[in-house]
Amino acid sequence: MITVITPNLVEARWLIADEQASLQHAVTALHAFGVETVCITGGDDLNDTAVLTYVSHQVEIQRSEEPECQVLPQFAIKQTRFAWQAHGSGCHFSAALAANIANQQRRYDAILFAAIYAQAAFQNASYRGSGYHNCFAINQLPSIDAWPDVIPLSSLMANAVKSSPKVDSLGLYALTSELAHLEQLLALGVDTLQWRVKEPTADFIAQTRTAMQLCRDANTRFIINDDWQLAIELGADGAHLGQEDCLAADWQAIRNAGLITGISTHTEWEIAHARSYQPSYIAFGPVYTPLSKALRYPLLGCEQIAIWHRRYGSERALTCIGGITGDQVADVAATGIPSIAIVTALLPGPMQVEQHCAIRQHYPRP
Repeated sequence: MITVITPNLVEARWLIADEQASLQHAVTALHAFGVETVCITGGDDLNDTAVLTYVSHQVEIQRSEEPECQVLPQFAIKQTRFAWQAHGSGCHFSAALAANIANQQRRYDAILFAAIYAQAAFQNASYRGSGYHNCFAINQLPSIDAWPDVIPLSSLMANAVKSSPKVDSLGLYALTSELAHLEQLLALGVDTLQWRVKEPTADFIAQTRTAMQLCRDANTRFIINDDWQLAIELGADGAHLGQEDCLAADWQAIRNAGLITGISTHTEWEIAHARSYQPSYIAFGPVYTPLSKALRYPLLGCEQIAIWHRRYGSERALTCIGGITGDQVADVAATGIPSIAIVTALLPGPMQVEQHCAIRQHYPRP
């Protein structure tokens, strides 16, 4: 079994002995040879308006520790095309990918950063009079506006849709599935509320409508988890989507309804995937061990939250979630991230008000 292979399309056709093979046929044939993940690097076709690296992961190869590989087994990494030509971008891509894998990066994160470093080497190419320059590696990440998007293959030919509405800081962002608890959270004065009902009952829509009205009366932003159709139907402020939800959502309908949109992310690759939809905000997690759900991703910790806030904070609103309580909130606030999302720490009970006061010391009302 081969972990990953990185030919361009011409090289892929040579490997499978079919000079006329389509990209999809080449990918399928390489998987049949025993390759887990195929990366077909782009940039050779001067007619392309962007540089596309096509990635395909063999879905039969389960990577339970990296669920993103099953969420989106085929996608493209889309990067800016520059006006000049240079030798060596493919070599820099494969070398960076090998180093990233050796450094224990997650498979998709390793591929994403290989593309980023390859483009940086292209931008830093040494000049040659022939006009075909030489890529030159540089140990410096480009500015965020030059970072790539991760796009599902099914979306590549779709018409671009406008960005979601911009939002200011989400502030203290609370999640609940119960009306009684929602009323307590509104009485405390949370800034944003997500209605997250994982197992809807027969009166789910009626309860959601009541929850939305209570939030309207309290002048609190109301976000519905997952169910963007219901958010449109009821006129909610927004919808929050997971990585899989993004693939099935009708983004044009969401934009037309003017919904605020948020997307959950856990890795660098998932952030790149989320950014391609131009959401209103991105949520990072888990910061600490979640208290309300089973752990599927590695803990991020405050150091990573600080890095991501510096990197992405100028683009859109950010929040973070996962095991945050009043005891840790000072450390989270020190990262600079302007919002935190809370589940367990604000559940009904004798410590609810105390936890809220501790959190508000670092995240006061806007």
